[in-house]
Amino acid sequence: MFVVDVQETVKLQSSAITSNVYSYYFSYKGAHAWYEVVAELADDFGASHAEDTSYILQTPSSDATTTEEDRRMVEIFVEIFTSFAKTGKPKTPIDWTPVSKNLEDASVVLKIDAPQGLWMEELVVEDEKFWKSLPIAENEKLVSGKVKDEL
Repeated sequence: MFVVDVQETVKLQSSAITSNVYSYYFSYKGAHAWYEVVAELADDFGASHAEDTSYILQTPSSDATTTEEDRRMVEIFVEIFTSFAKTGKPKTPIDWTPVSKNLEDASVVLKIDAPQGLWMEELVVEDEKFWKSLPIAENEKLVSGKVKDEL
């Protein structure tokens, strides 16, 4: 569910602006997954939603510095975000292709699976047709009357 809507948003944003948009898919499960710490679950569910946050920001629920691999992931994320803030292009060990400006093109993302596992990949979401078939009207213009745009 998250992936379909995130990629839709990324494509719309990229097609609407002149600067590049970069998209990544985070699947690295570090030493302390969010669901292990917060929900106290022992099963291996892989990387959970917003798992990448603990490698960018210090969070009270997880420590991303307990293993060498987790510390390397922190370094990668710090480099990605600081280089993007400075230059408008994230620096990674491989060439990170920006999202296409054409809405019809496939979604190509940087897959982040491990500190040494970064690659570009066409994102195929098996249930995309299902999620797009639901009669959800959240993206429709539901505002009646004049919309104010002073902000």
